[in-house]
Amino acid sequence: TASDDVKLKRIMERSNLSEEEAKVRIESQKEYEDVFEKSDYVVENNGTVEELKPKIDEVIKNIARRENLKLIL
Repeated sequence: TASDDVKLKRIMERSNLSEEEAKVRIESQKEYEDVFEKSDYVVENNGTVEELKPKIDEVIKNIARRENLKLIL
């Protein structure tokens, strides 16, 4: 997940939307926030892809430990 400011910037750049159009899109997605409460893992995604990768790796490792799986990396 990312902060609203980061989401706004990304949506505007990616989809070439005005700030108002991007805000409407963000608001329409907020109905999914209750999903986070039911999630085992939520990954903050406010940075770059390079910053995200180690966070994802950690989640994968945690899942593997929880499920008693051996990872081949």
